[in-house]
Amino acid sequence: MPTEIGRLPADDLKEGQVYSIPIPGNEDDLEVILVKSSGTLKAWINSCPHDGRPLCKDPDYAWDSSGKYLECMNHQALFDPKTGLCAAGPCIGDALFSVNITQERGEIILTL
Repeated sequence: MPTEIGRLPADDLKEGQVYSIPIPGNEDDLEVILVKSSGTLKAWINSCPHDGRPLCKDPDYAWDSSGKYLECMNHQALFDPKTGLCAAGPCIGDALFSVNITQERGEIILTL
C-alpha cells in the first residue's frame, strides 16, 4: 500500500512553480519537488541521480535560465520536468525518481 508523504491544495501550485515538500520520517532529509509545467503536474525526489545531492535547496531557483529544464545546483545537469530524464550533464540518460500524484477534492496527494 502506498505511503502518503504530503498534500497541498491544488490551487496552491501555479504554472511554472516548483514546490518543495519534506518527506516525513526519512533519515536523509529528502524532499519531493512538485512541478507544474505546461499544465502537467509531476513530482520527483529532490536528489540528482549523478551523486545524490539535492537538485535545489530553494525551489524558486530550480529552473535553468531558459525556464525549460530543472537544473541541478551542484553541476548544472538539466532535467526534463515532464519525464525526469537528464538532457545534459554528467548523468545524461539517467532520470529523477518519480513520486506518485493523485488529486482528490481539490487536493494534490503525494505517495511513495
